Amino acid sequence: MAEPTVDTSTPPPATTTTIGGELPPPPVAASSPPAAPPPEDVRMSTEQLNDRMARSKSAMLKKHGFESESALKAQMDELKALKAAETERKQAEMSALEIAQQEVEALKAQSAEREEALIEQRFTAHVNGHCASLGIINAEYARFDVARAADELPEGEQLDVEAHLKARLAEPQYKAAFGIVEPVPTNVDAPAHTSPVNPNAPTPPQPVPGGAPSAQKDVMDMTNEEFALHQQMAHNVTPG
Repeated sequence: MAEPTVDTSTPPPATTTTIGGELPPPPVAASSPPAAPPPEDVRMSTEQLNDRMARSKSAMLKKHGFESESALKAQMDELKALKAAETERKQAEMSALEIAQQEVEALKAQSAEREEALIEQRFTAHVNGHCASLGIINAEYARFDVARAADELPEGEQLDVEAHLKARLAEPQYKAAFGIVEPVPTNVDAPAHTSPVNPNAPTPPQPVPGGAPSAQKDVMDMTNEEFALHQQMAHNVTPG
């Protein structure tokens, strides 16, 4: 079987089809729009310009619901007055709210003070009752000691006041601090070096006014007359 052959020769140039032996005319470019005419030179007087501006302003006012410029100004003034009144009202409300808040805070503080005073009164009455039953005299120190012991407890625990005071009374230093003094025994024997009191012993002589001073009277306690008399008697001197 024979192999196919490939034509590698240069193709002939393309030919242009002509009409009647002439080339076709070139394509016609799209035409551009005609140029706009120059603006008309409009000249207006001042009166005409003002009249046109007034009519334009009136048309704009009517478009927004206003019959005239004075009506617009009146509504603007009313809006300003309403805004000022609203601002004043809000400020008044804030002032009233602040005053109310201050009054509430004052009432809370008074309530807290009363509650604290009531708790203090109950605590004082409770501790004083135990002090009376246990014979504790210094109740003020007992309240201080109970409050200190209660503060040292873990949160949520309560102090047994009676048991605490009884435990304190077992310690001599707290017993003395609570004002409890041990009574002194009255049936103690007299020391050996003292002599018993004789109820029948004569009483010492009392000094006689103008007379000789008593021998038991100390010299420092004598008057000038008694001291002079004492000197005369001691030295056997007769006054001249």
